[in-house]
Amino acid sequence: MERNLRKAYTGVSKVLSYMDPRYVEMIPQKFKTLLENEKILDYTPYIDLNFPLAKQNFQRETFIILAILNLNYWCENKERKNLIAIYAENDKKREKAIKEKYKPDNLFKSKKNINNEIVKKSQEETSLIKYKEKNFILKLIDKIKNILNK
Repeated sequence: MERNLRKAYTGVSKVLSYMDPRYVEMIPQKFKTLLENEKILDYTPYIDLNFPLAKQNFQRETFIILAILNLNYWCENKERKNLIAIYAENDKKREKAIKEKYKPDNLFKSKKNINNEIVKKSQEETSLIKYKEKNFILKLIDKIKNILNK
């Protein structure tokens, strides 16, 4: 199994050890066995009981597993319907954000801006420079300098 998922199992197991036993009993034995078999033995997540669970430094997967447990085993019908609606809304927002981020039009927008800046800079660099021809006096001074330097 993936190490992150195994860390999440370890975190969930640790959270369940602090929970009221009546909530732990609501979880199927098969899932509890999975947690015990797949958790990492040499990894112990730190839980500060003075802070809420949301403020703890857990992996995202740990929170996802706890949310699934909450939805499937600990919620009553009214709460369950509300949570399902909230989760569905969050999924829609997340999908919309992903679609906006990876929209084909937006993918190359920043590159277009960069390319436009490069084109502008190169146009500035290759623009025509006015060449002023030396006047009569400057030509005369240059010739005298050349003769004296020889």
